[in-house]
Amino acid sequence: MVSTSSPNHPSSYGPSETALLLLDFHNMFSGFIQEAAEREKLINSTQALLAAARESKTPILHCLIDASRDPLPTSKLADRWAEQYKPAFAGNPEFAVQMSDVAVDKDSKTEYSFNRLAGRVSALNSEGIMELLQEKLEIKSLVLCGFVSSGCVLSTARNGADEGFVITVVPDACWDRDMEVHNTVMDHVIPMTGHTMDLDEAVRVLRGNDVSK
Repeated sequence: MVSTSSPNHPSSYGPSETALLLLDFHNMFSGFIQEAAEREKLINSTQALLAAARESKTPILHCLIDASRDPLPTSKLADRWAEQYKPAFAGNPEFAVQMSDVAVDKDSKTEYSFNRLAGRVSALNSEGIMELLQEKLEIKSLVLCGFVSSGCVLSTARNGADEGFVITVVPDACWDRDMEVHNTVMDHVIPMTGHTMDLDEAVRVLRGNDVSK
């Protein structure tokens, strides 16, 4: 049974009111991970979340950056996009593709793909995503994983909390270039407005089980 002890805790919501968001699992970002064991941990953790969500029919949203569109000229990221990311994507289009290890199941009726304009850090700025979450699916709780902890993960977590979602981030299924920054985000920043959970707890939430057990 799902615990309903507190409306601000993820265990208060079953699979039909919860969504799993996979953030920026691009091949390019995967290539930034130098240690094979570190990459394997990230992939295995994310696959465990995916398996739990698919088993319980929890909605899964695959959120990526639209590599075909430039940021707005007012974006602070516009210069870095033009100098670094755009040439890389043009030189190797596979960089922009979602990692095959965690790719969307195109035959599933509970998995969705969203692309957002480069320079918009929060995945909740993807066109149509809020309408799906709030109006069509009536989601109350979001479970987040992906790249990078101090970027899209943090921005989406804060944005989601401001929009009234219960937010849960799974540190083992997130990554940042700087482990110290990753730890600071997970240990001190996210908990101000959301929850962090170890992998086993998050899997239980996605399956609709009481995490207190």
